[in-house]
Amino acid sequence: SFLRYSMDQIKFNMFQAKRLEDEKLRFGHYFLSSYHLNNFYLNLWGFIDNLAWVINHLYELGFDVEKSAMKVSFLKRDYLKKLKQKNINLYIDKSLKWIRKKYGYDNGW
Repeated sequence: SFLRYSMDQIKFNMFQAKRLEDEKLRFGHYFLSSYHLNNFYLNLWGFIDNLAWVINHLYELGFDVEKSAMKVSFLKRDYLKKLKQKNINLYIDKSLKWIRKKYGYDNGW
């Protein structure tokens, strides 16, 4: 899975960077670690977006791929309202509040 692969690559590159004395060689391993960390974040975000679409189709929330593709997200108020209307509790309210506050999504985006 992308999670295990990313974690293994980060651990390996950090281990190698600690062993090297040359700063230029060490930088290469730090760069690879940051690359794999960003790769993990992008894959995780894609997984969460796809999960939102699966829930949309599973519970028939009514969002269409062509008309409302940008509205299917756990950060969108319209999507969350539809979840609440169908009484779907995903236990994500605390996480969403933190994400919305931290990244400024409280403006309705």
